[in-house]
Amino acid sequence: MLLGSLAGCRSASDAEAGAPTPRTSDSGGPVSPESSDASKEPIGQRQVTFTTGDRTLVIEMTDNPTSRNFISRLPMTLEFEDYANTEVIGYLPDPLTTDGSPGTQPSAGDLTLYVPWDNLALFYQNFGSHSDDLIPLGTVVEGADHIAELAGTEVTITGGR
Repeated sequence: MLLGSLAGCRSASDAEAGAPTPRTSDSGGPVSPESSDASKEPIGQRQVTFTTGDRTLVIEMTDNPTSRNFISRLPMTLEFEDYANTEVIGYLPDPLTTDGSPGTQPSAGDLTLYVPWDNLALFYQNFGSHSDDLIPLGTVVEGADHIAELAGTEVTITGGR
């Protein structure tokens, strides 16, 4: 098991630092909200923007139920923080649907959902292995050099362009 290397994976130091406890269902699996109509409609080529201060990142969204559900909730503003010198993360106010969405092995520039913590993970370093807990949401197509600079800032996420 890759306990220390999974994005957003809990360790003893995470628990001591007050990191959120992953949500699980009565059967022990992750909690998935009901799929909405928005999570079933194809998105085609849809871009979202992450903006903080004078920095803007443009992300080409992946077409899967989780990314469609995410887009349906925009706009939103999240506080991002660095995680493991590999990614910046922001906690969503409510879980996204994960039914029918595959895991991934993220690379620098990939936006994912880390299912156990319901957080966005935007990678600025490559991640070493595939994880079913990381669902691909999209890939940065403009501004990838500024991903790490999102740490410690409020980021406004808006849809479409």
